[in-house]
Amino acid sequence: MAEENQDLQPEQNEGVQPENVDPKTEEQPKDDPVESLKQKFQKRIDKVTANNAGLKTENEDLRGQVETLSQQLTDLKAGKLTIKDLLSQSKESDEDQAKDDRIKALEAELQRTHDIQDTRDAFREKGLQVPDEIIDLVVVSDTEKTVKNINSIEAFVNAIRDDTKQEMLKGTTPRNSGKTATAMTKAEINKISDPIKRVKAIRENMGLYR
Repeated sequence: MAEENQDLQPEQNEGVQPENVDPKTEEQPKDDPVESLKQKFQKRIDKVTANNAGLKTENEDLRGQVETLSQQLTDLKAGKLTIKDLLSQSKESDEDQAKDDRIKALEAELQRTHDIQDTRDAFREKGLQVPDEIIDLVVVSDTEKTVKNINSIEAFVNAIRDDTKQEMLKGTTPRNSGKTATAMTKAEINKISDPIKRVKAIRENMGLYR
């Protein structure tokens, strides 16, 4: 009989959870803000890639425009359409195109403003101090290039921070911390297209930006 009771005990204990354990109290790892930003940009890249698959439709639209122009030429020769009518249609088309171009330019400008702010916030949230001049260089119209620039700047700033920490632990003064070197002018620095090299030049000539 005692053996039967021993066999039943494991079954009775199944499903018993330790008391006073709240899984919600376990600390959850925080998302990396810069990584989240890069994922956001990557989704936009994927969307552009998917849109490129629609080039076939665009080619069909162009083919339709050619057919329309051919018909207009036929009507013009047959007297069904005058030069005045054709010019009027062309003017309306040009005006519509100009409006579309302006709208696209404004949308691109607004998108870039949002991207710059998102990038600035992501860097700050991660504790990376990146000058606004550099962020303005990092964010470009090419989203894929923007992601590459973010990776480069993140690695560069982290390297500088780690180097500074190591020098402080050694009891030495971090390089360039008090220098006001002006080996380059602002104009010369602004001409540097590579964001990494420009960051380095700004750091070496901080006196120009105070």
